[in-house]
Amino acid sequence: EKCMEEIDAIYVDGGFQIKEIHCDNEFRTSMNSFARKHSRQIKMNYTSAKEHVPRAERNNRTIQERIRATYHRLPYDHLPRIMVKYLVSEAARKLNFFPAKHGVSKHYSPRMILHQENLDYAKHGMYTFGEYVLGHDEPNPSNTQEARALDCIYLRPTSNMQEGHELYRLHTNSVITRRRCTPMPLTPSIIKQVHALATLDNMPKGIKIQNRTGITIFDSSWTAGVDYDEEQFDDDDYTTISNQSEESGEYDEIDENELA
Repeated sequence: EKCMEEIDAIYVDGGFQIKEIHCDNEFRTSMNSFARKHSRQIKMNYTSAKEHVPRAERNNRTIQERIRATYHRLPYDHLPRIMVKYLVSEAARKLNFFPAKHGVSKHYSPRMILHQENLDYAKHGMYTFGEYVLGHDEPNPSNTQEARALDCIYLRPTSNMQEGHELYRLHTNSVITRRRCTPMPLTPSIIKQVHALATLDNMPKGIKIQNRTGITIFDSSWTAGVDYDEEQFDDDDYTTISNQSEESGEYDEIDENELA
């Protein structure tokens, strides 16, 4: 309900009014309370049992695909908790940076229509998530031996109008904000440091997208008639089967027709 109040305020500031909301039936209690608080009429459309909102489910799948694509582009295979949080947040937010394929406009993005703010390449497109940068620091007092550049991993630009960037500082395992940063070549020592911080946060290797009940969502989990057994996808099982086949020399024969 608190999140819906924030979303409603954003739409009002952009000159829009929410008149209809589609959601799952499990949100009926909180959404009824939200709708009654507003003077204008808001029509609530709840789904039936075992039914979902198609647009919301498709949007979730799109975000999952973007998360996986971004993750496999990164040079790290073990991410700290903060980087995972910003990875998901940026995958969802940047969907609104470009015009929607079946949206109300072919020229203006949802972000431009709602917030009426232009994108600036120098701020929003100069750096990418996961890039190794040096955040320029301005210590006070300035006549000390403190470093003027901090080892950081780029997260995202700040939401204010001025130029600024949110950075993940490796030495303190925290998020900082700096006016300027400089991209630097990524070194093996930086990769090891990121992996060490992920181990410190007790984060698992790789990336597995789960729902709130803890069930892993696989790439083809929405394919009709396909069921998955989580025990078959255990990393230890994969390693054991692979090692046994290599040691024993037992391989499946290749069909000549399949090879052709």
